[in-house]
Amino acid sequence: MLKEENESEITSLKKKLEVHMARNELLQKENQELREEVGRLRSQTISLKAHNMERKSVLWKKIQKSIDDNNNSEAHQHKPPPVQVITSEKSSKMRMCIQIQISKTQHLEKTSQQ
Repeated sequence: MLKEENESEITSLKKKLEVHMARNELLQKENQELREEVGRLRSQTISLKAHNMERKSVLWKKIQKSIDDNNNSEAHQHKPPPVQVITSEKSSKMRMCIQIQISKTQHLEKTSQQ
């Protein structure tokens, strides 16, 4: 009787072990798939960041060209105000500041009116 109980318990434990081993194998496969997906997503993130930086660079070039073209067309009328374009990176974000020295422009306007 004791032997039959032990064999029954051993059989039950073997079945539980098999179930847990199968589950463990599935979890390991899922873990590997998730690791591969993380790698793909990291690569995609790097690619998108590079593309975004390139896009911003092209945009800055267009803005600067537009400012230069505008300054060149106004050069015949009067001396344009100095324009300084400053870019700074703060908290991983590009921030733009355009400073126009208005006082010099106002001074030029006053002197041209007199």
